[in-house]
Amino acid sequence: ASVRAAFPPEFGRSEYAWDAEVDPIRWVLSAVDCFISLIEPVPIPMCLDWTPFTCILEPTSWACGGLHRPHIVQHWRELKGCSKRVLRWVEHKFDVAPIKEVPQLHKKNAVCLREIKHGKKNPAYDEEKAAFVSKKLKKDVAQQVVFQGKPLVVSPLNVVPKNTPPWFRIIGNMMDLNEYFPRWRMKFDDLRSYRHLFRPNHFMFNLDQHAAYHVCLAHPRLARLFGFEWEGQFWYWRCLPFGFRLSPFVFCKIVRQLVKMWRRS
Repeated sequence: ASVRAAFPPEFGRSEYAWDAEVDPIRWVLSAVDCFISLIEPVPIPMCLDWTPFTCILEPTSWACGGLHRPHIVQHWRELKGCSKRVLRWVEHKFDVAPIKEVPQLHKKNAVCLREIKHGKKNPAYDEEKAAFVSKKLKKDVAQQVVFQGKPLVVSPLNVVPKNTPPWFRIIGNMMDLNEYFPRWRMKFDDLRSYRHLFRPNHFMFNLDQHAAYHVCLAHPRLARLFGFEWEGQFWYWRCLPFGFRLSPFVFCKIVRQLVKMWRRS
C-alpha cells in the first residue's frame, strides 16, 4: 500500500486501475523514480567481471541437463564460496530422500485432457490443450527431457496458461507425491536488500529463463517418481519437473550462487 500510494495520481484512475492512455515505458520509469525517491541508495561499484561465468552462462549449459556437462561442472568447482550442497547437485544430479516410503500411485490426467470420461465423450475435453501436450511431448522426447518407461508414481498431467508464448505450460499435479518429501524453506531479498542495490537513474529488467527447472537432472531413482501417462504410454521426467515441491527451491539455490558472486564483484 505504501508503494502504491507513492505513485502519482495520473498513473491510474483508481489504485488498481490501469490507464491505457499512459505510455507504459513512462509509467514504469516514473514508478521506479517514485520508489527510489523513498530510499537513500548506498553507492556501490556495479562493474561485474563476467569472465569466470562465461562458460556457466553459455546457452548450451541451460539446455536440459546442461548444468552437469563436464566443462560446466569444472567451472562450478572453481566458483569461490559455492554452496557444498549445490555443488553436490551439480556433480551428481539432484537427489533427496523421502520422509517416508513412497507407495505406487496412479492418478488420471486432468479432466480437460481426457477425451473419454466414464465411457462417454467428455464435454470438458479441450482439444487445444491436448494438442499442445502431444506437440510438447515430442519436443521433450527429442531434447531428452522425458524418457519412456514404467514409473513408480504416475501423477496427473494438467495444462495451465502463460502470459508469454507458447501460452501454455505442462505441469504434473504432484500434490500426492509432495506429501512424501520435506518442506525446505529459503529467504528471499526484500526492500532492505534493494536499498543497497538501487542507484538513481538505474534501469530495471526482467529475465525469464525458458523451462528453467530442466537444467538440473534428477537422480534416476528419484526420476522414477516423476511419472505421467499420455495416450496409453508411460513417461517420466529425468529433470526437475514443474509441480514437484522442491523444484523452485533447488533452482533458486543454484541461481543464487551466481548472484552471490556478482554482488561481490
